[in-house]
Amino acid sequence: MAQIDEKKAELLKSKIERLFLLTDLTWEALQEGTKISSATIRRIQDKKTNLSKSNIKKIKTFFGSPQMDLYTDSELDFKSNNEKAPYHQFKVDGKSNPEYFKSENEFSSAAEFVKHEILTNEKFEKPLKKKQILEILKSCPGYKSRFTDDSIAKEIERLHNKEKILATIDPKKNKSYFLYFRIKKYT
Repeated sequence: MAQIDEKKAELLKSKIERLFLLTDLTWEALQEGTKISSATIRRIQDKKTNLSKSNIKKIKTFFGSPQMDLYTDSELDFKSNNEKAPYHQFKVDGKSNPEYFKSENEFSSAAEFVKHEILTNEKFEKPLKKKQILEILKSCPGYKSRFTDDSIAKEIERLHNKEKILATIDPKKNKSYFLYFRIKKYT
């Protein structure tokens, strides 16, 4: 297995995210539009891949910029007004699918849904098991069946570990069973 060049992987993800800002597209759109596998897309997001030449070509072709360099920190050589770029037709064809567009996807994502509910729902002020939180979230307006339990659980962990919105208690004091609750300053 080839060694991952971490700097190149970081630059690749960064360039693609800048393209998303310019085109209003998402990772889901990139996967569908380029026909790159979901596993490869996840590895790009996690900065765990140096893409094959064929996948690099697919991305460049999709955005209509065959000369674009995705592995440098130089300015992005991209012309969003290139009407012949395949992503333009993809946007027209996919307009009914909000998960393809950043502007329409912001509040429909599992992460945004979970954060909004945790911050606004008084039920999360008391300590709950992760499974109980999942059940409450599934009964909230705005819950979509495409949200996976895994994506919701990851967001709960992120709200605890990174954003410090959720705290935990360890009632059995054995570090294997935690209850989550919203921190007072967010109440």
